[in-house]
Amino acid sequence: MDSTLYFRNLLGEEFDLLHRYPNIEELLKDCCDKFKDYVAISFGDTEIKYDKLYEDVSLLRGYFTSLGFKKGDNV
Repeated sequence: MDSTLYFRNLLGEEFDLLHRYPNIEELLKDCCDKFKDYVAISFGDTEIKYDKLYEDVSLLRGYFTSLGFKKGDNV
């Protein structure tokens, strides 16, 4: 089974997602650094930009850590 997942960013660059980033947090951080003013998620009338998404994910990570979850745990 091929473990390659190709992703095309907003600049049209294509890359192998699974081999470029060690985890989803690094992917999100990179997207936030490059595209913080762009919309990351759009659903109905709701739009969330990359900088807000990264902030929310960081808060959620902190919450899970406070509950005792560790890297590698299934959530």
